Amino acid sequence: MIRTSSARALGWGMALFLPGVVVAVVFFISGLPAVGILGSFVAMAGWICLTLGVTDLASKTDALYERNGPV
Repeated sequence: MIRTSSARALGWGMALFLPGVVVAVVFFISGLPAVGILGSFVAMAGWICLTLGVTDLASKTDALYERNGPV
């Protein structure tokens, strides 16, 4: 079972990363680089959340494996 902190970080990461990338690409192509830069910052925040969520989940899974051994 995924712990709440991991699930929350993964959820925020997915909710921010893809829309941020889409906004950045669309507005850079349309000629509005200021909005594209804001979209890239949103995408970076999403990437950080995804990284933290995966790292947190991996550390908890590793701790369970060390405690219980292989299943």
